[in-house]
Amino acid sequence: KPFDGLELLKAVEIRIRKHKQLKSILGNAPQNIEEVSDYEVPKVYASFYPIWDFAQRIGGERIDLELIIPAGADPHHFEISARGLADMENADLILLNGLEFEPWENDLRSIAQENVISLGEYARPLPFGDDHHSHGHDHDHNHDHDHDHDHDHDHDHDHDHDHDHDHDHGLMDPHVWLDPNRAIDMSSALLDALISIAPSNEDYYRANFEELKNELMELDRKYSALKDIENKKPIVVSHNSYGYISDTYGVEFYSISGMSAENEPSLRVLSDIIELVREKNIEVIFFEELANEKVA
Repeated sequence: KPFDGLELLKAVEIRIRKHKQLKSILGNAPQNIEEVSDYEVPKVYASFYPIWDFAQRIGGERIDLELIIPAGADPHHFEISARGLADMENADLILLNGLEFEPWENDLRSIAQENVISLGEYARPLPFGDDHHSHGHDHDHNHDHDHDHDHDHDHDHDHDHDHDHDHDHGLMDPHVWLDPNRAIDMSSALLDALISIAPSNEDYYRANFEELKNELMELDRKYSALKDIENKKPIVVSHNSYGYISDTYGVEFYSISGMSAENEPSLRVLSDIIELVREKNIEVIFFEELANEKVA
């Protein structure tokens, strides 16, 4: 075939045009390929919303986070399916409250023991008091929270605590996250666990933790003002989950349904609550969304 210079020039022009288009596409892209490869994104599960929120605040975009107990479900009675357990088998980290808050914790540990951490165990848990009454002690809890992470508890991701503790978790109050100081303790343990599985993200995680810690410390300062209020009225709530608020800030709570919002109180308890409300002139009773409608 005779040499056709014009045809050759057209072919070269087409190749140059395609090269420029490809370069333009790559140049205008937000360099996601490089950004994704710059940091680790471990797979993390959190049992229920407060722990999910702590993990989201600290892990941000550098964790792939899923919630185990769906919104609107009662954490005390949620049952995880076999499929749900199987989905978590290859997780990098599974965050629980512990203290027997999740009844399926042992099932989860049977398939992912090394990757499970119970954050409530790092938050100085207290035993449950009276089933229907939490009485404040007005003692001072001014923790300085110098969380420099030279902790005695070592989060090398082996999580050596074998859960054969001296205390029976069934008797410990699991609602530790409601106390801002203990929420900082939980978040600190969470931070250490994340660093252990994704050390390249340490600075990012630490910066996010400090921001969360400062917000919780500010909440603690606001709550502490409750100590200075004299002749505080007791607070009547649907179930006994405010023991840590009572213990830390000197507020007295009476619960209608005891340990679980779904329990039905006895006639004796109802009678005592009605008498208290009348005696103290209490105008508001606080019910949770998941509280037993019959009781309400």
